[in-house]
Amino acid sequence: MDRGQGAGNSPADLGFTSAGITKGSTGAGMMSSDAVAHGGGVAAGGRVAGLQKAGYGAALGFTSAGITKGSKGAGMMSSAAVSNRGGVAAGGRVAGLQKAGATGRSTGKKS
Repeated sequence: MDRGQGAGNSPADLGFTSAGITKGSTGAGMMSSDAVAHGGGVAAGGRVAGLQKAGYGAALGFTSAGITKGSKGAGMMSSAAVSNRGGVAAGGRVAGLQKAGATGRSTGKKS
């Protein structure tokens, strides 16, 4: 079975959204399995946490094609750039979400 990116394999398709993990989704099953494996919690930095971050990022407009024009992500980037005198701080929230998008962990389409 192909587990690469594509139709049906994006974080949103698995149930990872900006509102959380969709009840009854593949992502919900993954979260449940991870919680059982970790004694009731989901490991920070693990696969479920990474997919949730990517799903959240895609919903905000952080994609592998860049930040979607007019999205919440674009507004966040603009605010960060103003706060940092024209640049976005390395390691900050905007940079982290864009990194997830640029590396393909956020598969939303840029418009």
